[in-house]
Amino acid sequence: MTDRNPTEYRLADAIIDNLIKRGITGIYGAPGTSELALVTAAANRELPYFTTLQDTIAVGMADGFSRNSGQIGVANLHATQGLLNAAGFIRVALRDNIPLLILAGAPSTEYDLYEPNHFLQGIEQCLSAICKWHWTLQDAEQLNHIMDRAVSISLSPPCGPVVIRIPQNVLERTTKILSQVRLINTPQNTAHPREIHEAADCLLNAQHPTIFAGYGAQHSVDEIEKLAEILGAPVISEALNRGPQIQNIYSRSNHPFHMGYFNINDSTIIETLQKTDVLLLAGGKAFYPRVISASLNFPTVIHLVNSPESLNKDCHADMPLWGTIKETLQVLVNQITTIPSKNIQQIEARRNSTRNLVKAHQISRTTELENVDLKGSPITGLQLVKSMNEALRGDAILVDDSQSFSYYLKRYYEFKHPYSLFGSMASHLGWALPAALGVKQSAPDSFVVCTIGDSSFAYSLQALHAASEFQIPVLIIVANNNGAVSLKQESLEKFGTSNLLNEYLSIDRDSLNCVEIAKS
Repeated sequence: MTDRNPTEYRLADAIIDNLIKRGITGIYGAPGTSELALVTAAANRELPYFTTLQDTIAVGMADGFSRNSGQIGVANLHATQGLLNAAGFIRVALRDNIPLLILAGAPSTEYDLYEPNHFLQGIEQCLSAICKWHWTLQDAEQLNHIMDRAVSISLSPPCGPVVIRIPQNVLERTTKILSQVRLINTPQNTAHPREIHEAADCLLNAQHPTIFAGYGAQHSVDEIEKLAEILGAPVISEALNRGPQIQNIYSRSNHPFHMGYFNINDSTIIETLQKTDVLLLAGGKAFYPRVISASLNFPTVIHLVNSPESLNKDCHADMPLWGTIKETLQVLVNQITTIPSKNIQQIEARRNSTRNLVKAHQISRTTELENVDLKGSPITGLQLVKSMNEALRGDAILVDDSQSFSYYLKRYYEFKHPYSLFGSMASHLGWALPAALGVKQSAPDSFVVCTIGDSSFAYSLQALHAASEFQIPVLIIVANNNGAVSLKQESLEKFGTSNLLNEYLSIDRDSLNCVEIAKS
């Protein structure tokens, strides 16, 4: 592709050329008049532009595309209104460390003097709270530098969304500045070699080491499982006890050292943690007392994080390791295999013991499902997860925002492959539906399933239009419990009743017919 005649070349053209040179294969957008030049430039260059009916859907689809592909997702929003509409889902990307490039229009600069209604004093402060970095592009000379900088910041660990605002008259301005792209090599660093050696020695001399793998370690499944096999240590995957409870795969469900997702009511998992003398916490965003129980105390905690801001945040770390998690785990595995150990017989005995414990734990869950009858109505959570196991056989990609039903997924569903689950730590209702569409577009040959609660489903109905308009085949399973069961359960636990809450908030929603909504 050659750049157009500079006399007809607009900044919008340069932006699209820049994206194409970076390997961007599509833009998700909810454009207004401020962004028409960008849409036109994309059409002229045949860069797919997926128009959505709402700004949150555009950001959610870009988010899902990025999670599964590992590439930066691109969304185009309409000025201040679009940014504020999509603020919740931008914050999802920030919380979950998802690299997004958000291009937002803005009123032409000649309006600055008059402070029109669609301006917002302090929009920069708002953006600072929900994204990793932002910039307002004022002239074409800034473009190549700012695009390089934005992409670098977004893709550097910990990843996150960045926003570039472009006034309409700047976007439409002709320019002689042609698009130039410098290849971005995101930095990958490991913890200090001395600290890794000390951690390796500590793990080798532990009596009962345990690996707790959490958010940030989803790209390190092989390394986590290899470390578990060497040490004979059980692996427990991070999970919440309420809301969307699971987010990623940290170890395969059928791995002989994987005990499953954390469940505060699982006596085997709790007993394992209680006797742990050295805990390796790989990543993690929910390892604080309210989630794992204040009664759990560990003599030694080795915490591996990809950001210094995470050190000693959720728990005290006796041995903090700051570095890219996958690369640091690789070095840690190599260190452990090269350090002479006096405890070879003890480690081998622990391997056998852990295998037997995990196998018995897996069998107990399997037996619970085998005893479930698939007849009768309404469908129970156990019936649904058993049906999913039998029909999908672990080969689908699940995008989950099912709230109450996610408990059954974390305890019983068979996740056999890395990257076969995507959920969000941010708990913004409605995220999963557009995200599932983005995941499917990044993996057209995979079967994608969106498990979503009825409340979350109602938040993102516009995504159904996008699925139909762009022919994106996704199976949507609405775990419909007729409204806010999680609220009812907590009300019952804390206040002894849920009836008053039902009447006061009108949270029973028998009239929400998800099938008829989808048909329309």
